[in-house]
Amino acid sequence: FSSKGTHPRLRRDWSSGVCSSDLGEIARAVGEKMAALGAKHQVVAITHFPQVAAMASQHFLVRKKVTKGRTISSLQEVAGEERVRELMRMLGGESKEAKSMAKSLLNQG
Repeated sequence: FSSKGTHPRLRRDWSSGVCSSDLGEIARAVGEKMAALGAKHQVVAITHFPQVAAMASQHFLVRKKVTKGRTISSLQEVAGEERVRELMRMLGGESKEAKSMAKSLLNQG
């Protein structure tokens, strides 16, 4: 990621071709880089990786709904326990382990 320049940057599909066992650590590293960039620049990311989402200073849930053939998108900020629940969902469960991992990710960010 570049911290110089005035042009917006779009990053997409950075996980393509990466071994799935390495994705968690790579996602964490990407989240850290984005958080560092966010200290000086506005960064907006849409991610399916809880490691990236947990690093954000703000977390929004994006919902899409198709009504009468039209797709309607909505944004809802999640914070506190609601953010923990969203990270648990992203992690794929509602177990004690998922809750512990979600809280751990938030504490790292």
